[in-house]
Amino acid sequence: MWKIFSCINLCFIACLVAAPLPNKEYFERFCFDCHADGVDKGGVDFDVLLDNKADHKNWTKIWEVIDKEQMPPAEKKKQPNKAEREKMLMAIEASIFNIGRKKEYAQPLSMYRLSKSQLKNSLETLGYYGNLTLMVPTDATSMGFNNIAANLSVSPLHFESYRNLALSISREMFDEKSNNSIAKKWLEMLGSASSEELHTVLQKLTLKAFRRPATVKELQGFKTVFQKVKKETNNNRMAFMETFRAVIISPMHIFRTELFGTKNQKGNLLELDDYALASRLSFFLWNSPPDDKLLQQAIDGTVHKNLDQIIKRMIASSNFNEFVEDFGQQWLHIQHLESKELSNRRRPTVRAFKMETTEFIKYLFQENRPLTEMFTSRVSFVNKELAKRYKLDPIKSKGFFKVTFPENSYRAGILAHPSIHYATSNPDHTSPVKRGLWMLESILGMPPPPAPANVPDIEEAKKKNEERKLSHRELLALHRADKRCASCHEMMDPLGLALENFSRMGEWRDESEGEKIELDEVWRGQKIKSFNDLQHLLTTKFADKFTKCLTEKLMIYSLARALDIKTQLSVLKITEDLNGKNPTFQDVLTAVIKSTPFQYRLAGEHDD
Repeated sequence: MWKIFSCINLCFIACLVAAPLPNKEYFERFCFDCHADGVDKGGVDFDVLLDNKADHKNWTKIWEVIDKEQMPPAEKKKQPNKAEREKMLMAIEASIFNIGRKKEYAQPLSMYRLSKSQLKNSLETLGYYGNLTLMVPTDATSMGFNNIAANLSVSPLHFESYRNLALSISREMFDEKSNNSIAKKWLEMLGSASSEELHTVLQKLTLKAFRRPATVKELQGFKTVFQKVKKETNNNRMAFMETFRAVIISPMHIFRTELFGTKNQKGNLLELDDYALASRLSFFLWNSPPDDKLLQQAIDGTVHKNLDQIIKRMIASSNFNEFVEDFGQQWLHIQHLESKELSNRRRPTVRAFKMETTEFIKYLFQENRPLTEMFTSRVSFVNKELAKRYKLDPIKSKGFFKVTFPENSYRAGILAHPSIHYATSNPDHTSPVKRGLWMLESILGMPPPPAPANVPDIEEAKKKNEERKLSHRELLALHRADKRCASCHEMMDPLGLALENFSRMGEWRDESEGEKIELDEVWRGQKIKSFNDLQHLLTTKFADKFTKCLTEKLMIYSLARALDIKTQLSVLKITEDLNGKNPTFQDVLTAVIKSTPFQYRLAGEHDD
């Protein structure tokens, strides 16, 4: 029987591999001139791939470059329309990956630790408010974020720093001379340390630290620590200090083990239980563990039932600032603005630039503004310095205040924010290439393919042509003339040049390098003759690109991982559902939270 089954199975696989690729004519029309019939640009050869459908790595790359419109190259006149791209994508999904858009998918869950900022916020919920800057290694960044699970393993350096940190924190909080109010509350709850009192305080401490109830075995381990030190010192405070240290250095605190908690199973998908969902929600929207109210809802089993109300409460909370600063600044690449400025005199200005944008993003989410206002809103947030810089009425109080620029002002939307122009400029001049790249990566979700090897950059071209004194526009045109550079620069340059009216510090200018700035760009077949033209494109013809880009960034950040094709299908579904409905920022946020990848995980090795 086994042999018969194996033969049938092998025959099925053979048929699957040999089956023709649906809608092959579109691949022939748009891909084969560069990637078939003896031509294999970039090492991609459809003659080989069509006979090797098991090469999922390369087929994934093909799916992604079609989806993000990296291919065909922008300079190619022959481009598939939206419907043709969809047919190509769905052909790969069905024929290569055997997946469908009407099915539900989730990713497997791997074990990973809290990020540095999440650890700081977790320790604050337990009563420690110290600075971890020098005590814990900085997290690596990938895909634009520093909370990606693949980067959150524990190295020997991390282990040593955590051990020292736990020792330092416990001593500082529970020292006899300490005035830490939360530490005092823990000790008050402990009372005389009777068996019942110890059990109660450990239950509450571990619930906060582990984001879920501790098991009987886990609680017994901490009771043993307490009793051992109590026997040695005859001191409840010393015993609890060591127990507290053991809790915060525990893998159940350091690692996201609570996410493995599940309730229902749907095929090979496991639904997160209320503790896991509460934790995923909290680290997404607050970058910190659940607060007491959310934990109580998890205890009551009402997180799934009251999800809409919970989301609204969390967005309205002051804790939402953590999301805006962590997600918002990394999404827009402005988190390191101060470190980019070499002049101490100008650092406060640069810091104000960053805060203006951060407050603007918070306003768009908390006030539930339409996505189009990302580019059209005349609302912004200024302090004394920025009010003076923007020639507004003087502000006497400290802090940032909401202002509305007049209709005739060029200051409308994120593309007029100095933080963006400063972040995407060189030290002494603007950079249309960097600005165009930022637009593609952060706003449109259409990053260009990696640059070919051994291609000289713009600065080298500038040095070679110093005597000719070419303008930025002329240098870029010279660079695009190199066929190796054209595919990327045709995507980046027009978008970057459309922002040339803004100086490095975000001030409007009509001239650059002594020449009048005259926009006459073409991007994806659309003419851009002014800054307003660019804003109009982003809110009309390419509005769905921004919706998809924001959805994808939120999905990556919330799941703390790269998105496989199955998860990207959820992104496409959310985008499709929202398009044409004038979606708001909370619409996108809520759609991500209610998606299958957010609320489920793939059954795997941790489900015993």
